[in-house]
Amino acid sequence: MAAAKTERVLERLWGHSHKLIMNRPRSTHELRNKLLVLCKRWRGPSTGRRRGRRGGSAAAADSREAAAPEAPQPEPEPDGIAAATNEELVEAVLARLHAGKYLGDEEFARWWAEQRVTFRPRPRALVAAEMRFQHAIDEDMVQEALDDAGADDLKACRRVAVKLGRRREGQKLLESLLRKGFTYGVVQATLASLAEEQAQLAGNGVEDYETFEEALARTTAEAEAEAQAEAEAALRGAASGEEAGEAAMAGDPADGETFEEALARAAAEAKAGEEEAESEGADADSSGRA
Repeated sequence: MAAAKTERVLERLWGHSHKLIMNRPRSTHELRNKLLVLCKRWRGPSTGRRRGRRGGSAAAADSREAAAPEAPQPEPEPDGIAAATNEELVEAVLARLHAGKYLGDEEFARWWAEQRVTFRPRPRALVAAEMRFQHAIDEDMVQEALDDAGADDLKACRRVAVKLGRRREGQKLLESLLRKGFTYGVVQATLASLAEEQAQLAGNGVEDYETFEEALARTTAEAEAEAQAEAEAALRGAASGEEAGEAAMAGDPADGETFEEALARAAAEAKAGEEEAESEGADADSSGRA
């Protein structure tokens, strides 16, 4: 009976562990704690012998033992899975997950570092402390994951400052960044860099460094509009060239005259007409002055 119940608990632990790791990567330490809580809830505390303390003098103890009836012999402890403690059941599940490559601290460390760098920027030392103390990740594994994710205090502090700069400025912004865990040197360097960029972009209508994203969108839209205007101008030029070619071919081309030759002849005739008009205009001006 006890063995069957323990088997059911073990299968429930296995199924629940899959649900947890499918949601997001988990560290071995985190998953162990969660499964142990569930195992205690489903199975109860681990059974084991309790050793009581003997009180009073040795003589009193001997008299109580003599007066007490003979205690029944304890039943033999069950063998196999029924005798396993909650911790042993959880470790069996974790070993099975490791063997199937479902669980690994290295994968978890990479995921945690990428999440912090991308979505919740904070100092590198703080992220490393989270992985070491909350998830029991090896130090070398932590540093390798942070290097792969590109963790950098200046970049992280800049992103936080841009976000907080919409509501805070000056001393309040500096204090907020310090409370986030960034060092004073990193905060000062970040704010100085942002102030310098703000001054450089002031000529483009950027008033505050928190509007960098809007400025980027504006310049991108302007570049696209300029490219579209150039494309339309090129299309108009091509259309006018086709019209000139059609006009040239509509005339009386010489025998064997190609399209290119007819186009060149039409252009020469148009230029001659413009020069003749300019000459007539100059003659009219000279006669008027006379």
